[in-house]
Amino acid sequence: MKCRSLKIAFCFLLGLMPGIMAACGPSAREALHPSAGKLFRQRWWNHYVRALEAAERQVYDAALTDLELAVQQREHDQRMARTYGMHFIDYFPHRELGIIYWLRGNLACAREELESSIRQYPTAKALFYLDEVRKALLHQKGVRGGPPQLYLLLPETPFWTRDDPVCIGGRAVDPNYVSALSVDGAPVHMPGSQQEVTFEHCLALPQGAHRVDVKAANLLGLSTQRPVDVHVDRQGPFIVVERISDRGAEIVIDGTIFDDAGVTRFEVNQTPLPVISADQSSFSFRMSRRQPALRIEAEDRLGNVTTAHAEPADWLSALQRPMIVAVLKTTGLFERRDASAPVIRIEEWTETQTVYMDRVVVSGSVRDDRQVADLTINGTAVLPRPGAMAFFSHFIALQPGSNTITVRAVDAAGNPAQQQFCIERKLPAAMLFSERLRLTLMPFADNDATPSSDAAFQDNFVHQMVQRRRFQIVEREHLDLILQEHKINRTHLIDPATALQIGRLSAAHVFAAGSLVKTRMGIEAISRIVDTETGEVLETTDAYAEDNGLSGLKALAETLALKIHREFPLANGTVLQKQGGMIATDLGPDEIRAQRRLIVYREIPVHFPGSGRRAGSDFEVLGHARVVQCQERVSKAELQDDCSPDIGVMHKVITQ
Repeated sequence: MKCRSLKIAFCFLLGLMPGIMAACGPSAREALHPSAGKLFRQRWWNHYVRALEAAERQVYDAALTDLELAVQQREHDQRMARTYGMHFIDYFPHRELGIIYWLRGNLACAREELESSIRQYPTAKALFYLDEVRKALLHQKGVRGGPPQLYLLLPETPFWTRDDPVCIGGRAVDPNYVSALSVDGAPVHMPGSQQEVTFEHCLALPQGAHRVDVKAANLLGLSTQRPVDVHVDRQGPFIVVERISDRGAEIVIDGTIFDDAGVTRFEVNQTPLPVISADQSSFSFRMSRRQPALRIEAEDRLGNVTTAHAEPADWLSALQRPMIVAVLKTTGLFERRDASAPVIRIEEWTETQTVYMDRVVVSGSVRDDRQVADLTINGTAVLPRPGAMAFFSHFIALQPGSNTITVRAVDAAGNPAQQQFCIERKLPAAMLFSERLRLTLMPFADNDATPSSDAAFQDNFVHQMVQRRRFQIVEREHLDLILQEHKINRTHLIDPATALQIGRLSAAHVFAAGSLVKTRMGIEAISRIVDTETGEVLETTDAYAEDNGLSGLKALAETLALKIHREFPLANGTVLQKQGGMIATDLGPDEIRAQRRLIVYREIPVHFPGSGRRAGSDFEVLGHARVVQCQERVSKAELQDDCSPDIGVMHKVITQ
């Protein structure tokens, strides 16, 4: 309120300014306004542009004067503010006022102006300097607080899970503002510092034990770090049969079940047997020699299951005397030697199998006349203890294309056995990279036109956009061919109309154009994603850095690319209703926005030929749609010309 009162008094003086200017003459006017020699029509954009020039030359009184006059004519900060005709500028007078007040030490007014700018239109630059103001206020008040408090939402410690991905969430609280937050070294997105941050960050963690560090820092530079022990277990228990005893009409089978998460259930032919909920649990059961095939099932506390089938011959073979071969040793003595290799049996999988999943479970068994000493799956040792028989359930992540699975067993005598089979992982049609948005990257306009810095930013930005594989990026060579064919100079691509024309010629769905705004204090990168069909700006993102050097430009490009990808998530939904050429889906505003494109598809379940167990789903693309309206939990989309008439309720959609 005090800052606002000062402004009112200041604006009163501004009202007297024309008379003062006339009295002072041209020389005084030029000293106050550095760009007085330019065409000046006393409009808000004239005052704003002249204020930026004055601030860059550190003539802050003149800059404040023009910014206040600009605000009198146009109050709100915004991007693409229309000046006259089809001319637009990015207009942020409150932000620039806040920065000047900060530079001059007026922290209260600086905070008020920057907060006003963020309320009207948040930008990375305003958020950056608001943090600087808050930091200065804390030091000015002599605040000596502690580090942030971290509260993690974990069901247990250590944290056991079978989830994929593994998500870790919680809250970070600090009256001195949480300014940075990271999980396992990856920064958590925060729109400026906050006194309380609720977060959830998901990690792609493989099978096994992991130490994940969660770290929060505040504006005073103090930090808190909480280590989280995460145990990822997506495999069923390992069942080892250690002894098979002959009891006349019966056979007694003794063994141990192993599972790091703890065994909770063990059944033989659907009859529960007692187990100890620990990482090892012994078992013993009897079976008749005439017993038909056994079904053995073990489950751990996370819900991972191992299911095994054993034929009577498997048990009886272990009771027979092993084959003995006489071997003459160099000492002249004879020694009995085991000459038979272990027997490996793989459940369900054929020599070649096609699936539509990114991970599978390989189940099976291995037995030996004497003892199985070692078992590996794709080179990973999995046998917890030697035994006569072992039943396993092993989790394997698949790469797109052909995946060779090798199961190898060795008995106590060193006899090896091996089985190999191939799993072909196919990507459903709607998930193929070729179905994603095709994006053309245009050169960024630069108010400084420094070739070295332009190239450093552009190269890093293209690299970051390609590496994340969210968009199909039009190759630079293809873009150059189009420019050559239509005799368009690359420097003309910064023109919006030319960029739109090239975007359409390159058959892109969208193009990214933007600008680099350099000042003596830092550099701002602004990107606009434009739909080539409608010419509408789908998203505007920005990033800001104080460092104009190569490392700063690299970080700027990475931040901007990350923000763009965050605004275009791959979200899945379901068709709730179809009426004429419109569909309603369950994608809300948190997942989709107006004018975004959808792929509509039918899910086709795929099953293993033997057991009928599901092997994933293929997707048949039925067409495309464009979102026209987003409500709280529902979005409406217009079907495009390529859509099948078969589209209906319960079909699926995914953002293109």
